[in-house]
Amino acid sequence: MRRGFTKRKRGGCKPAGFAAVCVLAACVLAVCLLASCGKNDPAKNSDVNPAATTTTVTPAQEPTQELTPTQEPTGEPTPTQKPTPTIGEKEAEANAKREARAGKTVIYGPNRAPDEPYITDYVNWNNKMLIWDLHDIVSECADDDLLAIGYFNPNFVYDGKTAREYEAAYLLESKIPELMELLLKEGEYLKYGAALYETGTPDGERWTRELYEERVAMYGDLIERYIVDGELMREQLAKDIETAKELYTRGEAYFAYENATVAYHAELAERLRKERGVDAEFNGRALVMYMTREEFAIFRMNPGREGLDEGAYTDVKAPEK
Repeated sequence: MRRGFTKRKRGGCKPAGFAAVCVLAACVLAVCLLASCGKNDPAKNSDVNPAATTTTVTPAQEPTQELTPTQEPTGEPTPTQKPTPTIGEKEAEANAKREARAGKTVIYGPNRAPDEPYITDYVNWNNKMLIWDLHDIVSECADDDLLAIGYFNPNFVYDGKTAREYEAAYLLESKIPELMELLLKEGEYLKYGAALYETGTPDGERWTRELYEERVAMYGDLIERYIVDGELMREQLAKDIETAKELYTRGEAYFAYENATVAYHAELAERLRKERGVDAEFNGRALVMYMTREEFAIFRMNPGREGLDEGAYTDVKAPEK
């Protein structure tokens, strides 16, 4: 018989300290229950589940005083929010410059005699075409000297027509007396019509068809007016030539060109004042801008082909006192 065990009638065996083990187990269970109760007491617990009881706002819910880029305050504009001056502000700027001009010395171009020769070539200066006299002025003056600068755009568009169209009409009109005098001579052949190049005239004059069609196109409606029923109206044509010399020297097309030129540059002067703050005016003959050489160096009117400003800049004669 082994030590520490007692033999039972049914053949089973059992530890001698079984009762002591049971008591120990009961004590352990009691301690666990007490510990469990302690965990359920919020006042005695410092390891609270954050997800269950915290009041901390998550990053998605966190209030912020910083605005997103789309909510950026506009009190001080960002580089992409530069304020655009209103037309009224620009006009006020131009008016202020004009008032300040009254107390300054303005540099004008030389007052040449009508028959005095001068260089009419143009020079590229800071992508602007300057007549030679103006180029001399800007090359010699100081940066803060106030200059009188003329501007002319030979490619303007006014009332739906280009300057070239106005000019072409004027030049054609001015040549009418010359065409009429030439028709007085060639009309004696042109009165034969197509026979002039098909069979020739009774006196043996014969033109090529190309020359005939060229002349018909050149004279235009003068042929219909002065060649009637195969006859040249010589007397009427000769009389009208003298009238045309007076009428077409400065006729309707001439004044249309002049009026369009004046109107365009006068309106341009107003736009420069109201939209760009430039001290500009139309003096009845030309558009004149007043600016320093430093201002003129960075000024651009309307960059065109190859970056050059459209139009030309000239010197301005001093007003007569």
